[in-house]
Amino acid sequence: MQLPASLDLEWDAGPYDASCHSDAIIRIRRSDGSILLKCDRWASLSADEILSKVNNLLDSIGKLTNQEPLLYTSAVWWRGRIGGAEKADQLHTKLVWTADYSKSGLAKESPRTIGKGWDLWQFSESAVVAGQPGKVLMDASIFEGDQASMRERLHIKK
Repeated sequence: MQLPASLDLEWDAGPYDASCHSDAIIRIRRSDGSILLKCDRWASLSADEILSKVNNLLDSIGKLTNQEPLLYTSAVWWRGRIGGAEKADQLHTKLVWTADYSKSGLAKESPRTIGKGWDLWQFSESAVVAGQPGKVLMDASIFEGDQASMRERLHIKK
């Protein structure tokens, strides 16, 4: 089964300098424990400008693939750059793949969302692939339902 095309909407880590606004600073922990600072390039755009760009891309993807695309994002990024749930209704897709690695989401088995609900939930960026030599890490996502309902809800062609 192949998922529809997806648009990944999250932090865009550009170079950090002193002009980077405090809410745009991205902290990346390196393997040696040090912190690398980056600046989110989306911070220079308004929520409406971001939504306009996103909707143009979603429309283009839909036309190219003849299929409704998924929007992949996280509630944390969305609230920081776009705002509340009312803005989610302006998206040109109904399909949302949400990323939420929080312990609270895992504890209640429901992710934080952008206000549109969720179709797929990426709950880990460090799932271990069993049966592989060495430790192979990957993202892990779930769909709430069976394969038939997933095909129907995500409009997956056979």
